[in-house]
Amino acid sequence: MSSIEKTTILLIFAVGVLAPLLAHLTPRLRLPVIVLEIGLGIVIGPQVLHWGEAGPVIVSLGKF
Repeated sequence: MSSIEKTTILLIFAVGVLAPLLAHLTPRLRLPVIVLEIGLGIVIGPQVLHWGEAGPVIVSLGKF
């Protein structure tokens, strides 16, 4: 596993932790956690900030 894939996995876990915290801190917005997870995933993904990259390990995890 390359260092880029390790960084991407850490980013995925960070989004999984941050999304519920953001949902709890902003009760007036009343967004479901999954909406925040998808939004953060788009932001950190290769389309916007290019922080995450889909390597073979990430692709195989995505198939589950």
